[in-house]
Amino acid sequence: MAEQNLPLSEEVVRNILKEYNYTLPVLVDQSASFSKAWHAYVSPTVSLVSKDGRVTNFEGGNLDPALLEKSIQKALKDIPAVALPPKEYTSESEAKPCGHNHTIFVGNRFGKAWSPEVFTANGPWISHPLWLESGGKEKVQLDLMTSKNKIGILAESKPGRSSRINLFLDGQKVPLNLRGRDVQEDKGNTFVSVQGLKMYEAISHSMNLKEAGQKLTLTTDSGGLKLRALETLPNCLESD
Repeated sequence: MAEQNLPLSEEVVRNILKEYNYTLPVLVDQSASFSKAWHAYVSPTVSLVSKDGRVTNFEGGNLDPALLEKSIQKALKDIPAVALPPKEYTSESEAKPCGHNHTIFVGNRFGKAWSPEVFTANGPWISHPLWLESGGKEKVQLDLMTSKNKIGILAESKPGRSSRINLFLDGQKVPLNLRGRDVQEDKGNTFVSVQGLKMYEAISHSMNLKEAGQKLTLTTDSGGLKLRALETLPNCLESD
């Protein structure tokens, strides 16, 4: 499936459901009102609602498939005449002891996700519902603490123009053994050249990051640059 702009339109969602033959009900939450009500500020966020209204919430952005399967099996047992599907995990210990990818949307509709534990945005960012935008007159900055995570940046430049995001790891240029495929170096500085909308890979081979955590800093003075989301992927799930 081709990469889509965020948020997804109703037409795009219908096409995805048709392409993959999904028949389950789907809500297109364009206003983000349901996201706020259910505290769904990272992806994936999963809540299991039973027939009698009981809610089981799972850790946002870090869904354990074995725990989810166990909870679904338990809920189905309460429904008469429903055949339980075969278990994929015979015990929770079979689940891979690894985290899951997190997608952090940075628009002000998702402002409750902004905290020092997630990231901090400094400088005169222009805040929009679905992105942060650089005005271009002054430098803006975003700091993200990370440990053993591959990091992607969903960013967009003005049409027909290129924007630059400077990258620093603990205040220094990103080392060669940690650079994602989109990172370049010029005069001792590491950066990503943003052309159009895509997910730009900033940190890769994250097994080389320190266990204690390191600070990734993004700065830019490119006017019209839109920062839409950050994505983290644990090193145990990296394919390269």
